[in-house]
Amino acid sequence: MPQESSENYSFILNELTKAVKMHNFYPVGHPNLDSALEKCYLLVKKRLEEEPEIKWQVDHKGFYHSKALIASGNQDVAGLAKKFFFRRIKEITFTRYLTLADLKTLLSALKFEPEDIQARGGIEAYFAGKDVSGILVNSLSYEELKKLKEGLKEKEEEEAVIEPVSKETNGPLGEASSDEDKKEVTAEETTNEDLTELLMRIRVERDFLKYKDLAVRIKEKTGTIASEKKIEDLLPVLLVFCEHSFESDLPEEIIAEANRRLTSFLSKDVLKFLAVRVGNKEESKRKAIQKMLLSAGTEAIEPLLDEITEAQDAARRRNLYNSLVLFGGDLRPFVEKRINSREWYVTRQMVSLLGELGDARSINAIENAYGYPDDRVKKEVLKSLVRIPSPRSTEILIGALGEENQALVNQAIISLGIIKDPLSIDALARVALKDKDLESKKEAIKALGLIGDQKAVPHLTKILFRKVWFGKKSHEGVRSLAAYSLGMIGGPEAYKAIEAAGKNSEGELFSVCKRILERKERTQ
Repeated sequence: MPQESSENYSFILNELTKAVKMHNFYPVGHPNLDSALEKCYLLVKKRLEEEPEIKWQVDHKGFYHSKALIASGNQDVAGLAKKFFFRRIKEITFTRYLTLADLKTLLSALKFEPEDIQARGGIEAYFAGKDVSGILVNSLSYEELKKLKEGLKEKEEEEAVIEPVSKETNGPLGEASSDEDKKEVTAEETTNEDLTELLMRIRVERDFLKYKDLAVRIKEKTGTIASEKKIEDLLPVLLVFCEHSFESDLPEEIIAEANRRLTSFLSKDVLKFLAVRVGNKEESKRKAIQKMLLSAGTEAIEPLLDEITEAQDAARRRNLYNSLVLFGGDLRPFVEKRINSREWYVTRQMVSLLGELGDARSINAIENAYGYPDDRVKKEVLKSLVRIPSPRSTEILIGALGEENQALVNQAIISLGIIKDPLSIDALARVALKDKDLESKKEAIKALGLIGDQKAVPHLTKILFRKVWFGKKSHEGVRSLAAYSLGMIGGPEAYKAIEAAGKNSEGELFSVCKRILERKERTQ
């Protein structure tokens, strides 16, 4: 498979993975969900302008094109492949007939449990029932898809002919009762229903008017709970409306009503309660609570930030951290306001959050935090810049190579190796050749290999052939690392240096050179 195609498919799968995650945490129709899905859709359509179709094979390990694994090593993409595989999607083809609605149907199918999809007749029947025409699964042709659609239509027509006998009858022939009788029965049946019974009824209700009526009565029943701030007792109500807000198989008007009802409950007190709950170590409803917090929009951010700055337990902070980053770009201004805290751990946490967001607009705030007197904050800045690769980030990291604290120097080196900016090669080479600290030398040599640019070959070759009389054993380790890094970069000059070093060495360096050259022979 050409490298260009592989990269294009990787981009598409990355965006599809993001859209699936969004689909799990945002209600249908939310702008964040739509924007993520549209980005993926546009990438696919652009590719389909150059190719007649995009066809991938799928197994539990990943996606393949012409038997080559796409996005190898990407755990998120591998996780998405498992979702496809467990729903018995072993091959998927995007055609030029693809619509945004088709892609939405694919995402809705991935939300169902595998057994639910099979109960609907399998993924092929599900797609046919949703009138998908731009995505073919498991080598299903258009002719087969058409027959499947026709079969489903015939089944629906047959079922429609058999009219169910009304439960509300006055006579032997099933004559319907009058509207007045219906109202009386309804009032009599429902007057004494408690909140639990109402929730049981609304959970399975699919008629919009009845659903809306039940929602109104649930709201009335919860009035006392809200006024007395017994928020724990509201959780079952929140969970039902949250479930329906994200259940794409429901009628759209019910989804909208459920989402409206959910957000009407999300007061400041409720959001504070949810922020506490979402951080709990053994919280079984964490995903649902995260969805509720996202439904509240930016109003939920401050309570979450309050909780994370006060949290003492590491697991609690991690749960709150993972919940906060779901807000994406909306989170940035709230975090930047808190970054200049008097408490070092608060500033470090805010720096980490900005890094996780990866927004280039945050570099000023992150760079300013490097002036914090505590080295733990400085180290977090150097870690966070990795997620915002840019000339500015490289410049800040190179500047940190002059720090007196060797731990900061080593972190800057590691970060430069991850960013892989060739502009840092000369600075890293100076550390590798001249720094007195052995650990820094080793990290710099590894970073040069990770960057993988030919400009590093002369510097690494110089280290490979440097001879010393004292500390010979430790220097052998440095030379071996130089050989490894040259092997990572590859190319005629690098292999020539490795071959020459191997002929005039013994022990560890000899073994390293031999393995690199043998690997080169196997891959050619």
